[in-house]
Amino acid sequence: MNKRIKRKHATKENKNMMESTLQYLKHLGLTPFNVEYPKGYFVFENKNPYEMMHFQLKENPEFLFGVWYKEVNLYANPNDETILGVVKLPVIFGERLCILDKFKPSRAEWSPLYNNYIEKGQRFELTDYYATLRSLKDFVKTPWNYIPYETEEEYKKLLEDKQLEEKCTEEVLQVLYTKVEEKMKELQIPCGILAKDNYWSHKNWYVFFEVGTDKEVIEEKLNGLYEYVNFDMDNDVLKIAESLNCLDYISIYGKSFDWHLDYHWLASKEELENFESMSFMELNKHFNDLNLKGSNFVRLIGG
Repeated sequence: MNKRIKRKHATKENKNMMESTLQYLKHLGLTPFNVEYPKGYFVFENKNPYEMMHFQLKENPEFLFGVWYKEVNLYANPNDETILGVVKLPVIFGERLCILDKFKPSRAEWSPLYNNYIEKGQRFELTDYYATLRSLKDFVKTPWNYIPYETEEEYKKLLEDKQLEEKCTEEVLQVLYTKVEEKMKELQIPCGILAKDNYWSHKNWYVFFEVGTDKEVIEEKLNGLYEYVNFDMDNDVLKIAESLNCLDYISIYGKSFDWHLDYHWLASKEELENFESMSFMELNKHFNDLNLKGSNFVRLIGG
């Protein structure tokens, strides 16, 4: 079997597994939403389409769930490096969005199949997978019963703390956006977009210049923004947080304030004039590789 046909068969098998998982969850009375099939996520892990799926459940949207359907190695015991065999198994795992980091089975706070079997080099059956899916009916009601070393009180306290942190962070960001737009006006940069990176935790700050702008002028303006992002923005965040009495509830070095100024686009005068009213689909169409995912981005208007 050639590689193309083999890949096609693997893709079909993967897709069937993911669709059967979603159907089974619905059969259990659960409601999956925000279903995605990451393509560039952990590139070294992702060999074929539909090997990975992310989704949330409306019954407890605080969690992000993932399913990996991949080949895993089997060992005689956890410390043995001799591979006894290779099998393809579906693994489901989950983590609260408020503490999400390196989302994969080996790092997730809820990952019973990985912890009980794969980490030990042991095989499990599809019946174990579907039993784990069935446990989600209770999991969405009492997740603290499934998370090691955390009581119900601790679980709810962390959630309250994270909600307060999110509220304060958003208040600080709204004022910061105004400061940033003032800086863009000062540097005469027409407009920009701030969007979460599709694969990592930082945010990308894209800026736009009119076609025909001299390269040296663009470089000078970008240098001014680099100076601001790398040296002055932290001070602005600190001052804003203090003025809003939010300093005790935010992390000024957290991902919300981790902005990367890596890209710029050239745009026609008409495109710049219509920038504020363009939808994310129109922006993606006009500016190749911008790759915005929905409307969850911030427009920054300079001058």
